[in-house]
Amino acid sequence: MTTLELFLYILLGILLQVLILVLSAFHRHWQHYQILCKQTVDIKPLPIAMEKTTTPAWEGFRPFRVMRKIYENSDRTICSFNLQPEDKNPLTEFEPGQYLTFQIPTIDRPLLRCYSLSDRPGLDHYRVTIKRLPDGRGSNHFHQHVHEGDIVQVKAPAGHFFLESGNHPVVLIAGGIGITPMIAMLNTALDQKQPREIRLFYGVRNSGEQAMKAHLEILAQRHPNFHLHVCYSKPLAQDLLGRDYHHPGHVDITLLRLTLPLRPYHFYVCGPAAMMASLLPAMDAWGIPPDRIHQENFGPASLAKPVPAKPVVETGPTPLITFQNSNKTLPWDASCDSLLSFAENNRIPMDSGCRAGACGTCQTVIASGEVDYDQPPKFSTSPGSCLPCICRPKRDLTLLA
Repeated sequence: MTTLELFLYILLGILLQVLILVLSAFHRHWQHYQILCKQTVDIKPLPIAMEKTTTPAWEGFRPFRVMRKIYENSDRTICSFNLQPEDKNPLTEFEPGQYLTFQIPTIDRPLLRCYSLSDRPGLDHYRVTIKRLPDGRGSNHFHQHVHEGDIVQVKAPAGHFFLESGNHPVVLIAGGIGITPMIAMLNTALDQKQPREIRLFYGVRNSGEQAMKAHLEILAQRHPNFHLHVCYSKPLAQDLLGRDYHHPGHVDITLLRLTLPLRPYHFYVCGPAAMMASLLPAMDAWGIPPDRIHQENFGPASLAKPVPAKPVVETGPTPLITFQNSNKTLPWDASCDSLLSFAENNRIPMDSGCRAGACGTCQTVIASGEVDYDQPPKFSTSPGSCLPCICRPKRDLTLLA
């Protein structure tokens, strides 16, 4: 036997030992994963303080006073507003991840905007955190014209995107201002001392845009079950990897696959449309069960889950849409993506909020006719009503609008 042959035999023996160790470790990891999967089935929900329901806590708008206004990032583009009811009655509980709808006064007609609650329930105030957008009418109004002591008109907490009770491990994924509902979920779980593992992936450009930086770092230091992963896509010169952020680039499927242990996680996702459009299909391709992926479902930073294509039907006469209260009858424009956009194009006043079938602000009574939804509504409408933001007419239609 030559020296080379002896060396190759030794090398082969080492490789076989390494392979056996790797397979043994994987087998133990897989057994642990199967145990966790069984545990998630057997988990009993934690007690909660309210019943999950779509019935609003109060009807219409309720006046709230702004008790505190504070900027949450160094660029001063993100601002929190602490709100207390002007009538001094107790605050209604809510689910962490839900939102408030605000009525904003304008010259022509009130503007409605939805903003996520950004702190846990059980406090003496509600908090919303709003990012100022260059062309955002609602966000600019709050930043420029709403001050401490002012009164704002608020609808009751609503929304179907919230942290579910239980002990299953959780991954929160936020891009930009999508961090707001995640902060509410995180604060709630940690305040209740829930034992579940929580991982937050938070993507922004740099430290100037990062909201509540110090708060998140303190939580990560105090709670061993909370793991913080901050991503900067365009870090500033003074931003240091390992100190200010943990990963360069964006929150994407590659980062999740390289970072997450093998666990039966539930994923909560909220961020810009570009992030949602790339991440959600990739998570599905990765094999994450659909019932473990929860996404925010209102506003421009949302993306509707794909729905099965509807069968092609023969086209008939163009439906006539009658807006009874406005005394207008118009032929349907098939280029419009919804009845709401059709009404807006024809200067017919119609309330709207989320524009994604989640908040119920645009709910309108159908006097006659039928509608067809582009996606299943998240809000349970009253009998004989529709959500114009996500539906089109099936035939001639009369709305009380």
